Amino acid sequence: MNGSRDLRTPGRGTPVSPSGGAGRLSSNGTEREARCRRAGEGTATNRMVSDVMVTEMVSVQPATTFKKTVQLLQEHRVSALPVADRDGHLLGIVSETDLALKEERQPSAPIPIIEAAGHRRQRAKARGTRAADFMSTPVATVAPGASLNAAARLLHQHGVRHLPVVDHDLRLIGIVTRRDLLRVFLRPDGDIHHEVAAGVLRATFNLPADAVQVEVGDGVVTLAGMVPWRSSAREIVDRVSVLDGVVDVVDRLSWSHDDTVKAATMRWG
Repeated sequence: MNGSRDLRTPGRGTPVSPSGGAGRLSSNGTEREARCRRAGEGTATNRMVSDVMVTEMVSVQPATTFKKTVQLLQEHRVSALPVADRDGHLLGIVSETDLALKEERQPSAPIPIIEAAGHRRQRAKARGTRAADFMSTPVATVAPGASLNAAARLLHQHGVRHLPVVDHDLRLIGIVTRRDLLRVFLRPDGDIHHEVAAGVLRATFNLPADAVQVEVGDGVVTLAGMVPWRSSAREIVDRVSVLDGVVDVVDRLSWSHDDTVKAATMRWG
């Protein structure tokens, strides 16, 4: 965000009695999601996939044998390997789940006359001897500039634990896992406190140091105090909730002016 908002001197709105907004921040509602997206735009602290992805990774080629693929998984202690061509373009991904189909295979089992497409693909994978045979495709991918929130949504939507990271030419440049995304929550409470107090309350909203009290414990941020505008209180909570390492926000802010209520239209007789 360019510049700061001076909230110290109210000059608009309808005065109301201070009333607290105590309670945990709700995670529901499209309006809040939109505000959170706006709150996260342009902030240096909202990290991207490129900040947490692994770039020194192991990949296989389509001709890599089944046994070699298993060896690489064991040697590097990973549970999935991207499959790329000689130019580095991503073709698919091989996971332990794909390889385990070999163990489940029953060669003597009769093939049903009518077989679901998914079962047919699994049977073909179980018979495979090269990575091209048993890899999963198409692959859910993510760009290096995507937010960590976007990456987490992709992992959840596709029910996977790994996302290959590709450039605009679909060349493999890294991989990100659920564990990589969770590392953000290991951020020390002191660092979070400093960013909320100095980066959000003072630098962004230009509030006095004693206007809002900030407490951080195990990633949960509690905000208590008085701000001039109700809309600003809501925006402060939204900005804090998208900071790296923040697990939850307890909103105990109150305001002196409710600028979210439109003034009643005066009718003249």
